Amino acid sequence: ALPFIIAGVRTSIATAFFALAASEMAGAFSGVAFRIFYSQQMFQTDKMLAAILTIAVLGIIFDRIFISVMHVKLPWWSGEKRV
Repeated sequence: ALPFIIAGVRTSIATAFFALAASEMAGAFSGVAFRIFYSQQMFQTDKMLAAILTIAVLGIIFDRIFISVMHVKLPWWSGEKRV
């Protein structure tokens, strides 16, 4: 069952970033996703794209950290190769 649990955790990392962005856009007055929403309303495309890239890079970093931990803790795991 462990491969399915690992796949579920990786999926939940991505889903958590979507939920974080949606909740910040809906009801926060600060944060990266709020900056996306505010910049879009004020036609500040450069700031909006910078905030989107920030969220994307953070998501990739968290995924790579998880993969690295899995390679250290489970050396037999043949998931994604290290980069």
